[in-house]
Amino acid sequence: MDRVTVYPGAIPLETDILNSERNAMVGLGQLAATLFGTTTTVNGLGCAPTSPASMQVKISPGEIYARQNLDDNAYGSLPADTAHQIVKQGIALGNTLLSCTAPSSVGQSINYLIQATFSEVDNTPVVLPYYNASNPTAAYSGPANSGAAQPTKRAGTVSLVAKPGIPASTGTQTTPAPDSGFVGLWVVTVAYGATAIVSGNIAAAAGAPILPAAGIVASIVPTTYASRAEGVAGTSTNKAVSPDVMAQAVQSGAYNFAVAGGTANAITVALVPAPSVLLPGLIIHLKITATNSGPVTLSTNGSDLAYITSNGAQLTGGELVAGQIYILICDGFNWQGVFKGTSGSNANGKWERRASGVIEQWGTVLGSFTEGAQSVTFPIPFPTVCDQIQPTAVNASSTQNHDIWAQSVSWSTTGGVIYLNYPQAGGVSAIDGFSWRAIGE
Repeated sequence: MDRVTVYPGAIPLETDILNSERNAMVGLGQLAATLFGTTTTVNGLGCAPTSPASMQVKISPGEIYARQNLDDNAYGSLPADTAHQIVKQGIALGNTLLSCTAPSSVGQSINYLIQATFSEVDNTPVVLPYYNASNPTAAYSGPANSGAAQPTKRAGTVSLVAKPGIPASTGTQTTPAPDSGFVGLWVVTVAYGATAIVSGNIAAAAGAPILPAAGIVASIVPTTYASRAEGVAGTSTNKAVSPDVMAQAVQSGAYNFAVAGGTANAITVALVPAPSVLLPGLIIHLKITATNSGPVTLSTNGSDLAYITSNGAQLTGGELVAGQIYILICDGFNWQGVFKGTSGSNANGKWERRASGVIEQWGTVLGSFTEGAQSVTFPIPFPTVCDQIQPTAVNASSTQNHDIWAQSVSWSTTGGVIYLNYPQAGGVSAIDGFSWRAIGE
């Protein structure tokens, strides 16, 4: 903010005082712009019925802040300055009464818009004494001893107007728009036959730029932060989230974990909160409740169905095992499964499903078998194909020169046929059993 400098013994000039006043106005204007911005803003200027109630409303004291030229007209001996703009303050120290007339037709109402604008006027005229060089002891009255009064104050004020709308059937009347340079503050509705305006007839205008009654600082609401429990649970609270709570929420995995709903081959999940869009790279940790028996679709929070795939192909059955948790990654079209190897066993033998999708099964059948065909049932069916089955004869005898062997005859996805052989003259009357190993997909 600029300040005028004067020196001892220097002749004082009227511009010293005028510039001091202008500089103070500029400083306050820039401060107001920092606080309120450069759009028109109002503080105070509330609207209420008169007491006793009448057909007038009372506008309380207040201020208006508006961007204006530095000076539209010469300020004393300082020239006008329209090249620079600042936020100026217009002040109303007293109440202002505005009249609102009722419409003249039965069944009609009218809306009055209470609008305000900044106004700057030169007022408080005074006949000022002027220096009389020819007789310093007898001052001139007014400039050149003309006796003319001159304004002694440039006042920044608030101009308030009750702008009437067009009367219309009650309920259909509209509020007029503010005039150029004005802002709307209040709407006063007056019905036909009204003899007094009450508080129920007064409402704030839409978009009225009125500052909070408690002031800016007192109206600032402290930031409320979500608790750790709310952050981890994903509860919608409209609260801010601190970095540590956000980190714990991510660590919990709750946002991307779901238990499978629907059926084994048509899974549904409900993530909380629901994702706005399924973008490539979205990861879900899915707990399976029923083992699939074929291709599997997945619907997320009611989204369109998408397939779960393994190595680019649809599932065939048995890849998603009940009770297990799987990682699924959205590729924009389907969900790519990150599968781990699984294994199991039953009375028919053992099996192992690798992450690549290859399945290996094996078993041993002991007993006393004569030469001939034996059937094998796999522990689990191969979803697509059994590539081969490899049998091996079991010799439990201590005699090592027995010539026995086993051959694979045929195989399918569910089992195979093995033929046991031994030479009739080799002293072997039975085979002690056989082992087998099959591989497929």
